[in-house]
Amino acid sequence: MSSYRKIELEKNLTTKGNVWLFFLLLGCPYGAVGKWGLQILFWLTGGGFGIWTFITIFRVGTLVENHNRPIRIELESIERKEKEEADAKQLAMLAAIKSS
Repeated sequence: MSSYRKIELEKNLTTKGNVWLFFLLLGCPYGAVGKWGLQILFWLTGGGFGIWTFITIFRVGTLVENHNRPIRIELESIERKEKEEADAKQLAMLAAIKSS
């Protein structure tokens, strides 16, 4: 079950390149990281009359990091649980071998 969740989370990770493509081709940097409310506001104000657009150019890396951070934390948690389960299975097998 956790492997399906892990795959789903990995699909949600984004890269700076993807955000730059969305930004340059579609004018959609916030939509690329799932912040559609902010994206609509960005469009309605014309990119904050250009000022917001200028600031966003320097914030793309931060947008990506903020988007990916909770996903990476959950991925690490899943991987930790998988490792603990694998270790417990190995210990159980070793205990079974010793007892026989």
